[in-house]
Amino acid sequence: MIWGNHDITLKYPKKAARQLATYFDEITSGTKELLNDLIYNESIILDVEGYTKNILLIHEHQADL
Repeated sequence: MIWGNHDITLKYPKKAARQLATYFDEITSGTKELLNDLIYNESIILDVEGYTKNILLIHEHQADL
């Protein structure tokens, strides 16, 4: 999962886990797992098999190129 400047708290794993690991289900009146054990990154480099170039994924206005 990629975080951007609007999601700056996702930069910190403990805060991200508190915010997104569970949610409250109103039907059962209980807590359920949601996005447990996800790793949040500022960017991701995709290494595409069979190609010499990589793909850089970032939040759309995270940096000036």
